[in-house]
Amino acid sequence: MILGICRVPLREAAYCAACAYLMEHIAYCLRLLEEWALAPADVSVGSLLYFLNSILVYGVVYLLFVRKMVQKGHYVTNALNSMSLTLGVLAVVLVMSALASAYEFEEVHAVYALFCCTGTLYGQLRHQQKQSLEQELALQKQLWQQQKNQYEMSRDTIHLINQKCHDLKHQVNALRHIDEPEYKNAFIDSLQDAVMIYDTKIETGNEILNAVLTEKSLRCQQAHITLTCLAEGSALAFLDAVDLYTLFGNALDNAMEAVSQLEEESRLIRVTVRQRSDLVLVQVENPYQGTLTLEDGLPVTGKEEKGWHGFGLRSIRSIAERYQGLFQISTEGQLFRLRITFPGDAQFTAEKQQLTANQPTFH
Repeated sequence: MILGICRVPLREAAYCAACAYLMEHIAYCLRLLEEWALAPADVSVGSLLYFLNSILVYGVVYLLFVRKMVQKGHYVTNALNSMSLTLGVLAVVLVMSALASAYEFEEVHAVYALFCCTGTLYGQLRHQQKQSLEQELALQKQLWQQQKNQYEMSRDTIHLINQKCHDLKHQVNALRHIDEPEYKNAFIDSLQDAVMIYDTKIETGNEILNAVLTEKSLRCQQAHITLTCLAEGSALAFLDAVDLYTLFGNALDNAMEAVSQLEEESRLIRVTVRQRSDLVLVQVENPYQGTLTLEDGLPVTGKEEKGWHGFGLRSIRSIAERYQGLFQISTEGQLFRLRITFPGDAQFTAEKQQLTANQPTFH
């Protein structure tokens, strides 16, 4: 039911269902204790006391746990945590309940399960808060690193402009004293080559994509890297501006780092964005040297800072999943290929916009 109503991964839907089962079992345990303490009272299914008990429990659990566990309409969990919680809940709710009914210690089990379920929900609340803080810290670290890279690029660009202006000033002065047409034309050609580095603006039909590709193109020219681009930027109109910049910024930064270790003639990065019927393909390719091992669909790094290195690819995969895209990495023939396939027809774009405005998430 959750998967049919909300656009969430299976692990998140299972996690939500397990927590909901814990909440329901708390209400069940309280009903058992009420039947034991108030023997004549009717707390069977459909009675007024049954509904009042459920409303009370669900309201209290929502106020104490649920509304604090949800982060931006989602639960932060992975497959292992979701499966562990589900198995633990089933063990308490089904297995222990069956044993309690068979051996007639339901009241004892109700007290035990009440504390167990409440403690588990509290533990999951702390886990969600911890995961949220870790994600925020990782994001802050990524933003700091991007700002540092941006500063270094701006500093290098200003230095390059100053150097080129200094060279151009002397070349223009020398040009004034050249009378021979052949030498003069050759000098003009060299001047034209000198200013070509500033003619790097890329037009794709998407302003954000233009900005990030132009920025990375300038850096590639400084590092003697050939960047080729064939992009239908209008096909990515459904992506949020920050997601679009982050996706291509991280992908190109990783590619530039990889090819910078190669000989100059092998430094090539190829970017492709194209739309075919109801799909949008985003692909970034670059050669690399050495051996790459994939683990959980991502390259395993040999760097010491393993927590930071690879964060960019995880961020890209997260963006792809957020838009129901397919994230793939291949390393055949010493060619690293990052490919993301988005559902990209007009209907999906409209559905996405409607989802953002109207579709319910976890609250």
